[in-house]
Amino acid sequence: MFSYERLTDPEVRRLLGRIHLGHDTTADALYFNEQRLLYTVEIQLTDGRRFSRESSSSPVIDQLDQLDDLDALIGALVPASSR
Repeated sequence: MFSYERLTDPEVRRLLGRIHLGHDTTADALYFNEQRLLYTVEIQLTDGRRFSRESSSSPVIDQLDQLDDLDALIGALVPASSR
């Protein structure tokens, strides 16, 4: 899934420039009040349509589980052949 070669791939580099991270106060509140992590993935198409998915989990899971969660969220929005 993750490798140095993939990070240096020109297509991956192009896509990285189109990724935006944002602060989510709802996620902050969920963590503060319930000790749960909230993940949201939103994709905006060039025609303006937006698709989004959310998932939450306990912070005691390890990083590999978090990557699997993120991969599942992205997979629900983007076919594997397009990633």
